[in-house]
Amino acid sequence: MLKSVFISKARSQALKNVLSTSRYPLLVPRQRHGGLTTKLHPTQSRPLSTTSSRVETAKDATATSTPQTPPNFSSSTSSDSSPSTSSTLSTSTSSESDEAQPETPLDFLQRPLGVHDPPTSVPLSWSEKKSRFLSYEHHLKQRSHLIDETKKGYFAEFNQLKKNGGKTWIAPPVLIREDASLYFPDMKGKMLASSGDVLHTSDMCRGKISLMGMLTTRMSESHVASFIEPTIEEYKTNPLFQLVQINLQENILKSFLVSLSLSNLRKLVPEDQQSTYLISSQNMEYDRQPLGMTNKHIGYVYLVDENLKVRWAGCGFARREERDSLRTCTGVLLKRLSQLQKR
Repeated sequence: MLKSVFISKARSQALKNVLSTSRYPLLVPRQRHGGLTTKLHPTQSRPLSTTSSRVETAKDATATSTPQTPPNFSSSTSSDSSPSTSSTLSTSTSSESDEAQPETPLDFLQRPLGVHDPPTSVPLSWSEKKSRFLSYEHHLKQRSHLIDETKKGYFAEFNQLKKNGGKTWIAPPVLIREDASLYFPDMKGKMLASSGDVLHTSDMCRGKISLMGMLTTRMSESHVASFIEPTIEEYKTNPLFQLVQINLQENILKSFLVSLSLSNLRKLVPEDQQSTYLISSQNMEYDRQPLGMTNKHIGYVYLVDENLKVRWAGCGFARREERDSLRTCTGVLLKRLSQLQKR
């Protein structure tokens, strides 16, 4: 028993002697230093730093090799250093993407706007509702409208604002011919004046030249104002001319919020315009496309004659030539109507 113990101790001592020699440096156990694994011989002294040894090796290699121009790298912590190449590229790329894209050229209004049926404030009878419900053509129109709506994305109208500010056409420089023009649909709303009477546009606009402004957002108010201000200043004293503004809020919550702020709204709208300022929550789902109101965030302006026909239309922010054409077309309609009444 004692003999085997002495033999094992002798073997372990012999193994230590073998490992202590320099003939087997790869058998030395690994030791960790500075987060890096190094192989050290027991008789060797530990280097001061692994990083410093690597730097010295790199200096020796540089001294023996052909000198080259070093790349211009700068530390991100130094305050007086120039930006690195990557940061310069990213900055230039972001600045180019942030630049305003050139506006897409717009065309003039290509079709008359409005509905084919003459508007009326008289509600439909039961027989008329029944015939419309059973009409095959009416169902085809509804089906095509639903198909078009399903093709639109949720943020489609917001994305349209990136191109020309949402403006989709340029107002025509002349009036739309009377035989080719269509009717402005009947819209019902509550008057902004303190009386709060419910009015219909088909009753208000008949026999007068009406400038209709469709307001849905604060931005649309700026759009409409850019069109109508010169025309209002020139023809506001004409008894045959009137400005009709419709604050259209189809959303129930928005309509409720507007109804709560009527007192503030009366302070913003001039008193002489409150009798023709309507607050409406009418559903315009099937009348938007005929009227060209493809974006709920854009303001639209329509010039309606005494027969409730749309003779001119504009959208978005007005251009100088559009303001001039609206003022000129309004004057032409007023002159024709005054001559017609004198007969």
